[in-house]
Amino acid sequence: AAEPEEFAAALVAAIRRLRPDVLLTHGTNGEYGHPQHVYTNQIVRQAFVAAGDAAAFPTAGTPYAPAAL
Repeated sequence: AAEPEEFAAALVAAIRRLRPDVLLTHGTNGEYGHPQHVYTNQIVRQAFVAAGDAAAFPTAGTPYAPAAL
């Protein structure tokens, strides 16, 4: 598994490059408690916020905030 900061940076870069209106992820319980699904949910939520924050991951492209998660 990727380290949280590395995973979030990659997601923020993808969000800023692709500029989606909506992000989808696993539920907070990982559907059935699967640890990788829970981890993915946590990092996607962090990336959702960070993508629109110019101070977060400044080398990952122009800030962009999707409309919904």
